[in-house]
Amino acid sequence: TGASSSYARKYALNGLFLIDDVKDSDTTNQGEDPTDEDAKNWTFQFGKYKGSTMDEIINEDVQYVEWFINNKGNNFDKKCYEILTGVKLPTDEELKHRCDLLAKYRKLIADTKTDEFKLKEHYGVELVDEMTDEQLEDAINVMEQKR
Repeated sequence: TGASSSYARKYALNGLFLIDDVKDSDTTNQGEDPTDEDAKNWTFQFGKYKGSTMDEIINEDVQYVEWFINNKGNNFDKKCYEILTGVKLPTDEELKHRCDLLAKYRKLIADTKTDEFKLKEHYGVELVDEMTDEQLEDAINVMEQKR
């Protein structure tokens, strides 16, 4: 979904520019897993949807919720989003692994002078971000063998 790919894109850019991830600054609900009831009653505390539930806004303006989750959301917020949408967001470890793969892929493209257009065509994608981790790992292995 948009949230997962936006979330991954954010961490890929952070890795590309060597920006450390900002740690969860929330002190409330830390370490707690929300219940279905918590998720249903979760409300925005600021902005144009102040007082509205996340569930309402997912149906009205999912891009706003995805923006919030990617830029302001803490772990509790993200878990509420997962409960309400059924979408599993990647963990920090999964995102770091993906960042590492993308950085290695981009370096090998440059070092080996691989035709990236043909490579993406081989995997049936238009953008590198559309490649799965397995496809990235395969492409990396192929390029490493070219060295």
